[in-house]
Amino acid sequence: FIRILSAQTTIYVSVNGHDSAPGNNEQPVGSLTSALECIRKMPGNEPVTVRIASGTYYMDQPLRLTEKDSRPIFFEGDSLYKPVFRGAIAVS
Repeated sequence: FIRILSAQTTIYVSVNGHDSAPGNNEQPVGSLTSALECIRKMPGNEPVTVRIASGTYYMDQPLRLTEKDSRPIFFEGDSLYKPVFRGAIAVS
């Protein structure tokens, strides 16, 4: 049995994004946590791809998936320049 997926939804993440943005290509969110919040607000249970632009992302807490996240979620990094995730806060 092969299921063909159509019109998959995509959320975009960029280090230059804003967590209050809608997560589209023109207005990406700024973190994986915000991408997950966008996904949780979506109706239905269709697959979602999270496209992550290159850059360094500082995470002050782990990304926590729960039973609310039962839909298929695919995380895709930029293929030319890889995104980097650091489990620390940048100090300047």
